[in-house]
Amino acid sequence: MRVFINDSLIHILPFSKKAEKALKINSAKELMPYFLDLQDKPQAPKTLFFRAKPYKLICYELVEYFTLIEAAGGIVCWEEQVLWIKRNGKWDLPKGKIEQNESKKKAALREVSEECGIRATLKNKIGKTWHAYRLGEEFVLKCTHWYDMESAENQNLIAQTEEGITEVAWFSLTESEKIARESYASIRLIFEKFLEEK
Repeated sequence: MRVFINDSLIHILPFSKKAEKALKINSAKELMPYFLDLQDKPQAPKTLFFRAKPYKLICYELVEYFTLIEAAGGIVCWEEQVLWIKRNGKWDLPKGKIEQNESKKKAALREVSEECGIRATLKNKIGKTWHAYRLGEEFVLKCTHWYDMESAENQNLIAQTEEGITEVAWFSLTESEKIARESYASIRLIFEKFLEEK
């Protein structure tokens, strides 16, 4: 399990000899001081490794310490170009919270439609990212499900300004690789996985 806090990353690994250099933890509670430290200190280490035993139980317990939010989004392509949105002055990929009784796939398509003004079709699931952050006094763990999508035609792009999106644009794969490197750490990770599977 990999969890992003700001641009830092916590790797939680199954207990094995390969993970000998990682810090050993026996409960999810032992992880919480590290989450708080990474949240509150901008100069905190970029990557921390932990080996967990029992692994599955610790990952399950960790979720219990947070308010869980599930979201969905996509990497949308049209003729070797990738769709990006600009929000808070930074290029990002379209995504948003899954509504009650809504499937992950439907949420991903809806968010792309709402944030960018286009229709897309689903191809494959790319993976998911975990992102922890503080919202007031609440600790949130967001799990975002990412899909490979396709736009069948060059549609008029419309930015959802009420969600803070100021620009929507297509960029070539080469340009998109550069944009992903300059975006959030979780976006870099999912875009790298997307490229690996192309």
